[in-house]
Amino acid sequence: MIATPHAQWIEVFPELVDLATTGHSDIALVRRLLSALPDGYLDSFLWVEVDRALAGADDEVFRRLAELLEDLGRADELGALVALAEVSDDADIQEVATDFRRM
Repeated sequence: MIATPHAQWIEVFPELVDLATTGHSDIALVRRLLSALPDGYLDSFLWVEVDRALAGADDEVFRRLAELLEDLGRADELGALVALAEVSDDADIQEVATDFRRM
């Protein structure tokens, strides 16, 4: 576990969240890196980056973020994401809400 977030983590955190929003062979590694961060750090920075990633996001980004939030055990943030997906005009994004509402 990472004891304290260093400046390097702050610098790369947005990129790690971006990498967690697309399907690729290293997505599990990226999620493990994010899960190693202290809860206090995630409390401070995670939703800011999720919100940024949602700007103009398609259903894949919504789904990957929902998976990330689920993996990180972030129920409140997942609930907020589901609420946003529920009111989307995009049926594919609404499907993400349906899939993760039960979580």
